[in-house]
Amino acid sequence: MQKLDFEDISNQLEVWAGISSSSEIHGLVAGLASVGLAGNYARVESIICRHLDEGECPQQAQAALEEIQQSVLQQFESAEFSFKLLLPDDSEDLHLRVNALSAWCQGFLVGFGTGVKSSDVSFSEEAQEALRDMVEISKVEQSLADEVDEEDEVAFAELEEYIRTAAMMLYTEFGVEQASSDDASDGINESNNETQTYH
Repeated sequence: MQKLDFEDISNQLEVWAGISSSSEIHGLVAGLASVGLAGNYARVESIICRHLDEGECPQQAQAALEEIQQSVLQQFESAEFSFKLLLPDDSEDLHLRVNALSAWCQGFLVGFGTGVKSSDVSFSEEAQEALRDMVEISKVEQSLADEVDEEDEVAFAELEEYIRTAAMMLYTEFGVEQASSDDASDGINESNNETQTYH
């Protein structure tokens, strides 16, 4: 099972002008996968370029994007529920990890919203709740105290696990079925980087 290293991926992507966050890009790919749009590397790269408002990415960044895509698909499809968010290591400052989780959710919502039109899809209550929660987390501003304690770490771990589980649930609800259809790309609005609004 392919496991990504946050620092390694970030180093590969930093050569790409305008790159915002490797966590955000991982979330975006996961969002695309959750609606059956990952699996075609060229298409995913095109969507990411539009999201970042960048032209063709350099070879080193291309390799990182392909590695992310392969890992996300492998982990989503694993019977061991091994999907992991790409976030800084637990030894890093909690403030940095909170911001990365927020960026991951932002990316996921962009990817998910690229392939799902809410008017055409029936959302379960669980899916609606998960998406609303991601919207809220994506808006999180740095509000932690300068000094964090064990309770903050526990709360973050629980939040990370919730988002991880929510992403897998959304993939099961939307991605598995749509990934089997060659017509899935018909619903893509690649020129629109705005996320859907979930109520």
